[in-house]
Amino acid sequence: MRSEEEQRALRLARRTENDELRLQAGWPARVALRVPESDKAFFGLPYLFASAFPAVADEPLRRLALACKLLRDAELLRAMGAAPDAPPASAALRVAAQQLEANALFAGLFGGDARFWDALRGAERRFAHALAEEELYRAGRRAVAELDDAGALALAAAKTVSIPVALAGLAVLAGDDGARAPLARSVERYCEARQLLADLRAWKADLACGRATWVLARLARTAPEAYAARDVTGLTRALFAAGIARDALARAIASCEQSAGAVRGVAGTARWTAFAGIAARRAAALLGEMRGAA
Repeated sequence: MRSEEEQRALRLARRTENDELRLQAGWPARVALRVPESDKAFFGLPYLFASAFPAVADEPLRRLALACKLLRDAELLRAMGAAPDAPPASAALRVAAQQLEANALFAGLFGGDARFWDALRGAERRFAHALAEEELYRAGRRAVAELDDAGALALAAAKTVSIPVALAGLAVLAGDDGARAPLARSVERYCEARQLLADLRAWKADLACGRATWVLARLARTAPEAYAARDVTGLTRALFAAGIARDALARAIASCEQSAGAVRGVAGTARWTAFAGIAARRAAALLGEMRGAA
């Protein structure tokens, strides 16, 4: 049976979806505000963290959730727009609409409060730098093999604007910054794990698009000839024989453990840690299957 807090979050999340549909009614159909996404973490923002900021009332929480969802959709479209298989020019209109509606909501919630706007500006700048750096690898101006493990994970983390903005917004609305820092550390480690799992799942598509990821950087260093030739058979062999897949899963599990440790003892974080634990179980199951097949 769901707790009262879980029922509240689900109720508000459903209302957020309806709020987004109401916003859509003011825009042409080709300027779709919503972008389909399989990662449910972003559908739950900021509800996954709300229990750690109990002073925030339902109405501002709901508006913050809608703004963060719009911000996340704009992230996805901008990231896709930087790829060779970029969406059509209408994507630029969609991003403009999403950012306009998100900023209108933020302005209503935070006015001119510099604490929030500085957090948003910082997250957007990191995102822009990450896209610019990715383009250097995609254009061949920087070798993917030069991207080390820490750099690959930092590059991926910088492309998530909505989570740090959600945390900053909650802290400002609550008038309490205490839970923000440990949650930010926890989220960063979770995003590492999530990205490692995504890199493993989509490495062939990433290779075809010229993306720079943790897995592809490891493959480029381990099997340079196969990487240069885009030899999928040779790279698949290296992925398993050289232990790259195993290392990625072990690193993902460690990141999940660090994520849980960062908020241990912090009140109101049970929903977040339960959600983040899904990635740990997925990684552990895959690692177990791999060891069983060895």
